[in-house]
Amino acid sequence: MYKLYSILAISIIALSGIYIWVDKKNEFTTEKWINEPLKRGEIVDDLLTSYKMVGMTKKEVINLLGSSGEPIDMERPIGEREINGLNFNLGPEPGFMSIDDAWLIIYFDEDNRVSRYKLTTD
Repeated sequence: MYKLYSILAISIIALSGIYIWVDKKNEFTTEKWINEPLKRGEIVDDLLTSYKMVGMTKKEVINLLGSSGEPIDMERPIGEREINGLNFNLGPEPGFMSIDDAWLIIYFDEDNRVSRYKLTTD
């Protein structure tokens, strides 16, 4: 019986360690966002749950995500065109056969504050 409890305790500790490692691996940091752009898709959920984006100024967004965001321009479909916004490429969309890229699109209002954001694919 002691052996069974020992195996169970070791299993719980190992699973807890794996959970903490995976959770930290997907944790958003500005450094990881800027320096590891191919991992953005893995950390964007933590970004959106950790920071209240709506209401942030454009300067705050650029300080948080860096200046690599592409301005929203006329290459976007008509329904997606906004003059004041930024696109951040998140890399290939999640899934087995990902042929499109995923994007975080941030829209700003006339006061340069985030009015909304969305995750999409191209």
